[in-house]
Amino acid sequence: MEAASRAGADIPTGCLHGSCGVCEVELFRLGPGGAADGGPVVVRACVAKVPGLWERVEVGMMDVDSVWGQDGWDT
Repeated sequence: MEAASRAGADIPTGCLHGSCGVCEVELFRLGPGGAADGGPVVVRACVAKVPGLWERVEVGMMDVDSVWGQDGWDT
C-alpha cells in the first residue's frame, strides 16, 4: 500500500488486516523495456511487501464484484 500510494495508485481498502480481500491486486514484475517478466502475483496490498529484488512493478486492479468481493471468492 505504501509503495502504491507513493506512486499515486489508489487501492481500495477494507479491514487493513489482510482478511477481507478488498485490496487484492495483481503485481507484475517488469523487465527491460517495461515488458512483464512472468505472470502476475496476486497479493493483498494492505499486508504485502514488494518482493525483494523487484526493481520495477506494475499494479493491476482486480475486477470488482459487488456480491463476492474483488476476485469473486471473498465475502
